[in-house]
Amino acid sequence: MTDSTPIDTDSSITPEQKEELTMTTSIEIEASTTTQTKETSNMTTPTEKSETVSIFDLVASNEPTKSLQSISIKEDEQAVIPFTHTVTRIKTHYCEEPEIRGYVECSGSTCILCRSGKKSEDRALFPVYDPIAQTVSVLLMSLAQRPTSLFPQILNALGKADGKRRVLFLKKDKAYAYFVTSRELTETEDDGAAVIKKFMEDTAAGTVSLDGVVQRFTEAQLRAVPAIERRLRLKEVL
Repeated sequence: MTDSTPIDTDSSITPEQKEELTMTTSIEIEASTTTQTKETSNMTTPTEKSETVSIFDLVASNEPTKSLQSISIKEDEQAVIPFTHTVTRIKTHYCEEPEIRGYVECSGSTCILCRSGKKSEDRALFPVYDPIAQTVSVLLMSLAQRPTSLFPQILNALGKADGKRRVLFLKKDKAYAYFVTSRELTETEDDGAAVIKKFMEDTAAGTVSLDGVVQRFTEAQLRAVPAIERRLRLKEVL
């Protein structure tokens, strides 16, 4: 038969001993808690201090220049208003590969695209005012001197301007022949002076760059394009 009578475990302990036991237990619990807190603190201490900055500072540090758009000339007429004779000359490759389709800057003597057999060509980056979009955009022109090329026709139109404000109308047919016509702006027509002034200020401050309309890639990035890697492999074997 089992005895279910409760046992009074404190009946043989004096009040002084009970107080001493309570103090000892409290000290042990406090010491254990302090040790665990220190260990947790050591585990979560960051290796670098955090920094409080403006969100606009992050944008400025990661994107130092403003982006411009290049003008694509097609069969529909594109209106542009020249405001300078200054251009940026740059050597480029045109790449059909879908991963990087478009103009890519040539990196010179070590250029992967040159080594793969792709043709390079000098081009002029010509800033103009787009009166439809009301912004400064960039004409990416070949320096070819054929009569139906864009470059000589732009030169001819600039020569006719003789310091006067003119709007040029550009288009290209299916045979890739360019056509340029122009007329003088009237006194009341907006020539984008305010937008152009801001662009010139940004250019002087280094916050905008014409060559931003041309793609730039590292050697590793270009080798990651399958078609370019295959071209390189064939060229290097030969």
